[in-house]
Amino acid sequence: MSHRDKVDFANPFLKCSKCTRRVKYAVNLHSDGPVRLGPCSHKAAAVSECMSWGPVDGCVCDEFGYVHRLPPGNYMAWSTW
Repeated sequence: MSHRDKVDFANPFLKCSKCTRRVKYAVNLHSDGPVRLGPCSHKAAAVSECMSWGPVDGCVCDEFGYVHRLPPGNYMAWSTW
């Protein structure tokens, strides 16, 4: 596998829709073969367990509690633990 065939996901909450294991990357994106999730190797969708996750703020939901929010009016909007 060349480095062009693997794409790492930024979202740490992605799971395989088939086996529900956490997935970290997808392979075969630039080939004629099927795209597979890694490390489980399923041909399936990657589904986010945290629906509030975004590339700027990360997880901002209360369920996982990975981000500590400061009171309103404080312009240092958030900090990670």
